[in-house]
Amino acid sequence: MSFIGDLFKSGQSSSNTIDPQIKALLMQNYNTAQGVANTPFQPYTGERVAGFTPTQFQGQQGLISAANDSTGTNTINNATGILGSLAGFKPQTISAPQLSSTDLSPYMNPFQHNVIDASIAQNQFARDQQGVRDNASATAAKAFGGTRQAVQRALTTEGYDRNNQQNLAALNSANFDQAQRGAQFDIGNRMTAGAQNAANDLSGAGLRLNAGNSWLSAGDDQLKDALTRAGVINQVGNQQQQLGQQQNDAAYQEFLRMINYPREQQDIRNSALGFLPKDNTQTTTNSPSPLSMIGSIASIAAPFFSDERTKENIDTVGYDERGRRWVEYNYRWDDPSVRYRGVIAQEVLETDPLAVSTDPVTGYLMVDYSKLGAH
Repeated sequence: MSFIGDLFKSGQSSSNTIDPQIKALLMQNYNTAQGVANTPFQPYTGERVAGFTPTQFQGQQGLISAANDSTGTNTINNATGILGSLAGFKPQTISAPQLSSTDLSPYMNPFQHNVIDASIAQNQFARDQQGVRDNASATAAKAFGGTRQAVQRALTTEGYDRNNQQNLAALNSANFDQAQRGAQFDIGNRMTAGAQNAANDLSGAGLRLNAGNSWLSAGDDQLKDALTRAGVINQVGNQQQQLGQQQNDAAYQEFLRMINYPREQQDIRNSALGFLPKDNTQTTTNSPSPLSMIGSIASIAAPFFSDERTKENIDTVGYDERGRRWVEYNYRWDDPSVRYRGVIAQEVLETDPLAVSTDPVTGYLMVDYSKLGAH
C-alpha cells in the first residue's frame, strides 16, 4: 500500500483545507512539472567528434606522397646501384712475370739477324777468299789437286771454323745479355703500366664511391625535407581539429544547458513553494520560540514540516515498500482535531538523507516527498 498519495488526508472526519491562492500555485506548479516530465527525449543532432580537417588531409597526403615519392627514392636507388657496383670491384691484377719463363727469342732475333748471321756470312766470305788464294798458291807450286793442297785447305778450314765458333759464342753471349736486358726493361715497363692502371681503377672506384655516398645523402635529405613539410602541415591540421573539437564540446554543453533550463526553472518554483527547500534569505522578526514563528504560517507550512519536534500524538499507520514508517500526528501549534499523515524527518535521514533538508528560519527538518520514491 502507498501512503504518499494520502499525505494531506486526515485520519479523522475533519478535513484540512489549503488556502485557495496557495492551492492554485501548487496546481500551477504541478502542471508545469507535468509538462517538463512529458517533454519527449530530444537527441543532440550536432557534431560530437571533430573530423579530419582539410589541412590534415593535406598533411596526410603529403606523408603518403613522401613515402611514394620517386624523387628521393630514385636518388637512393642511384646511390644503391653505384655502391652495389663497387661490391664486386677488383682492381687490375699486377703480375711480375719471371724472367726465366719469358720467351727471349723476340729480343734475340734482331741481334741474330743483324749481327750474328752477318758475322758468319763475312767469315764464310773470308774463308772462300782464302780458299781461292790457296788454290792459286797450289797452282803456282804445281801442287793443285795434290796432297799438299788438301792439307792446306784443311788447315785453312779448321782455322776459320775455330775462329767462327769463338766469334759465334761471343756474339751469342752478347745477344743473350742484350735480350735479357731488353726483356727486363719491357717487364719493368709492363709492371709500371699495370700499377698505373690499378691505381687508376682504384681512383675511379673511389670517385664512384664518393658519388654514391653523395647521392645517398641527397636522397635521404630529400625524403627528410618532404616528411618535415608534411609533418608541419599535419600539425596545423591537428590544431584546427582541436579547435573544432572545442567548438563541438561548447555546442554540446550549450545544448545540455538548454534542455536542463526547464528543470532548473521547475526547481526554482519548487523551492519557492517549499517542495525543495534551499538556502533562501528571509527576513524574520525575533520571537520567543520557533513554535511561535511557525504558528503564523501554520496554514501553509504544516504539510511540509516533518521534524519530530513539531509533532505530537504520533501513531504508526503502516510501512511502505521501502520499509519506511508512515504515521498520523498533530502539529503542536495546530488544532488537535486536525490530523496529518506523513513520515518523520529524523527517520528518513537514516534511509533517504537526500530527501531531508533544514529550514533556514526555524532550524526544523523538512522532507521532500518527491524524492522518497526516487531510489
